[in-house]
Amino acid sequence: MEEVDMLSFFPTPYPDELWYSILCRYHVRSGNPSSHKTTKELNIKEKSLASLLPTSSISIIINQLPNGFLDIKDIILNNTMFKYAYRFYSLELKQEFLKNFELGKAIAPQRLCRQEQIRPVLKSCPLCRSEDLEKYGEQYWHLSHQLPLAYYCKKHGCRLTKYEIGDKRKRNYYYILPDVCDEVIDYNILSYERFLTDTSLQYLHLPLEVSPDFSYNNLYNGLINEGYSIFRDGLYYVNVNKIAHALCDLFGNEMIEKYFVSTNINHALFFQFRRWNIKSPERYAMIAALINQSPEITFSSVELELNIYKKMKEIKNTYKSQSKIYIAKQLGIKVEHLDAIACQLGIEKFWECETQKKNTKMVISTTHEEKKKISKYYKSHGYRNCNDFVLYCIRKEMENM
Repeated sequence: MEEVDMLSFFPTPYPDELWYSILCRYHVRSGNPSSHKTTKELNIKEKSLASLLPTSSISIIINQLPNGFLDIKDIILNNTMFKYAYRFYSLELKQEFLKNFELGKAIAPQRLCRQEQIRPVLKSCPLCRSEDLEKYGEQYWHLSHQLPLAYYCKKHGCRLTKYEIGDKRKRNYYYILPDVCDEVIDYNILSYERFLTDTSLQYLHLPLEVSPDFSYNNLYNGLINEGYSIFRDGLYYVNVNKIAHALCDLFGNEMIEKYFVSTNINHALFFQFRRWNIKSPERYAMIAALINQSPEITFSSVELELNIYKKMKEIKNTYKSQSKIYIAKQLGIKVEHLDAIACQLGIEKFWECETQKKNTKMVISTTHEEKKKISKYYKSHGYRNCNDFVLYCIRKEMENM
């Protein structure tokens, strides 16, 4: 078996440090005159050097370090975007992918926007750089700042500065640290940028076991609750055209084309979206931004009930002999949709329960003024007629006897 030379001066990771940044700091400590010499010394392939996801380079390098110096699982989970990129997979698949990476096998889908993998951009916070320099004597790239949809530093509230490398290959061949970045401090953050950053950070930092419940989709239900819906064949579905226009209005066509490939977002995509078959965290975060849905709700162990169904149940439980038209108006739906919704919920059409023939009459005497008040009241509260209203009042009084 070929002996592997042990690496000297290899850095201990700083909090929230990107794996690539650790390699950059090693290059500085090594004193090597060229990046090529460092890459050869590390015994890794140049094309995998600056990946934001785990690569076989991690196990190759750790095998050249003293036993126990670094834990490969800890590096994968805390110094790469593994938890972020695979957030929408089942726990079983995440554990399988993790085991492959630990063994040095890059056998897992590369679920990160292609532009983010090859883009010639690195991001940093100018205030973090100053603090890191004062505390550690050097600057480093923060993992959380490299999230595709991260716009500002959560700690300091300022916009992340971008280092435009220029050549997309350059990041994969050179060891660059953030001392090359601008010192501009900008606190002007748009509301959607703040939401996307915060949501992405939760996708990154939530425990590994947090995944969607694949038996329902709270993000899909949330869209319906917020009015991005259409009623068809007795069921509520998301209104894809309305969502597509809203996404373009909020983020602009360029950003939609980057993360959704095209502004022509179609029904096929949302068919896959509803079943969690789309794995891109960026797409879920951007859709969640339309309705301000937090990851706590998206990943909740409790299914988000459709508002229309919830309200229907409440009306049934407080039913006062109102007409079908009135009930539909209260729900904000068309009268012809009411039967289908009741059928979907398995609810008896309670507005029809009192239509049986009544063959006994009762007569009450009132003043003209009382009659006007009674008529105005029962009509405004949705009762079919005065008879139903009076019967309801009598029954209610008798229940309290």
